[in-house]
Amino acid sequence: MRLIVCFLLFLSYFSSGYADIKIGTVYFYPPFIITKNEGFDFDLLNKLCARIQVHCTFVQMDSKKLFSALNDRKIDLAIGGIEITPDREAKYSVSLPYVLSRGQFIVSQNSSLRDLTGLKGKTVGVVNDLNGKAFIDYLTSNFYNQFQLKQYSNMLDIINDLNQGALDAAFMHASTANYWLIQSDSSFKKLDKDTIIGKGIGIIALPEQSTLIKQINSQLQNMEVNGDYLNLYHTYFGEEV
Repeated sequence: MRLIVCFLLFLSYFSSGYADIKIGTVYFYPPFIITKNEGFDFDLLNKLCARIQVHCTFVQMDSKKLFSALNDRKIDLAIGGIEITPDREAKYSVSLPYVLSRGQFIVSQNSSLRDLTGLKGKTVGVVNDLNGKAFIDYLTSNFYNQFQLKQYSNMLDIINDLNQGALDAAFMHASTANYWLIQSDSSFKKLDKDTIIGKGIGIIALPEQSTLIKQINSQLQNMEVNGDYLNLYHTYFGEEV
């Protein structure tokens, strides 16, 4: 009888497929990740985990270590405003995009710049982090040799330099730009309209976790239909489209 009970417990554990999901994320990438337990991605994944009935734990780390942790199977999923790129689609199992990926130039509120033509010969900052390549590639392809591109290792440094006048402009995800416009008490302003970059923001897993990604995709679609996604979206992004 004891053997039968043990076997049933064993079968029950693996029939769910995923008893405990470890989700890796970055320390700070607003509004996707704001604090240890706050941010759009945290709330979205908590809802998704509840819907697919798995227990999820979050592990924060430096952005440069996130994909190494995923490759080494220290985490099952990677989140944190991650851009969906052709390279990532080729190597990993990627969810449906749950937020549009858009780039935005911002400048100091006191800047004399009025449009993108004024950037000629200026210095523009960009963060070379988890998503840096997508934004840097966009700038080098569309503004080649028009301005000096200064790369930063983290978001706070670029915001501080922009605030202190060490930068003429900064380029970042539009939702992140909107976050700083609100948090800075009108210290910054948008230079121009935002622009689409890539395929959007997604959840990343190893190919062997494709079944889990399919479950996530199904629940993302369900959340869109019943309004849960839109309610959460408005909490962090307001009326952004």
